Amino acid sequence: MLRCLGCASCKLSPRNGNGSHGFTYDAEYFESWNLAPGTPAWKLREATAAMRLETLERLGVCGGALLDVGAAGGYLVERANRAGFDARGVEVSEHAVQIASRVVPGRVHQGTLETLELEPGSLDVVTLFDVLEHVPTPLDSLSRLARWLKPGGWLAVTTPDVDSLSARWMAGAWPHYKEEHLFYPSRGGLRRLFASAGFEVALEERAMKYLSVAFTAPLFKRYPVALITPAMDLLHRLLPAPLREASFKISIGERLLVGRKR
Repeated sequence: MLRCLGCASCKLSPRNGNGSHGFTYDAEYFESWNLAPGTPAWKLREATAAMRLETLERLGVCGGALLDVGAAGGYLVERANRAGFDARGVEVSEHAVQIASRVVPGRVHQGTLETLELEPGSLDVVTLFDVLEHVPTPLDSLSRLARWLKPGGWLAVTTPDVDSLSARWMAGAWPHYKEEHLFYPSRGGLRRLFASAGFEVALEERAMKYLSVAFTAPLFKRYPVALITPAMDLLHRLLPAPLREASFKISIGERLLVGRKR
């Protein structure tokens, strides 16, 4: 990892020229996430998506054309359409797009921001949840999104927070340090990115998610952390099913920023 001496953001180095250092988001990648409609894990994703949309609603964002970047199985697109948005998504994984086609037929397309073509000023809202850390050139990506947004349009981002207590406490064992993550903005670095891309920050806070022991334990097996992985495995084996599946809202060292295009 390289850390910027100016803004304290970090990036993975070295990486190859394609921006993803050969990492593929195939079916195997999504196995740990149990990305299947109707499962307890899916319901957790739906609950988190609903919470994020409620955050936008508190800011007065209640409708319009919405693009969900990194749409995965389409759970946020589906919830946004139910909430009154004209929502669509773009997702790099063919496997995830196939799942989304069953949930929101025709509304999640395979591709990246570089392959997507939209008219300038055609969007009211862009959501970029758990995506920016996968992007090799974050300022280019946010600037592209800014061109697609109308003046006064909204951008909502969540990403790992290298300034969080969990990042400082766990150091190199922090679970967000993964081979597929290329970029880790500091809080100041993320605000600079927003400003450089033409956004004024309207909201900044810890990002919350709905999780459960049943959902989290397999992830710690895929991304092992000393002490935490065996502890989660023990809980998963000892707790009765209702407690394993019970959801709880928690911050796992991520930041939420909502900005408005100038």
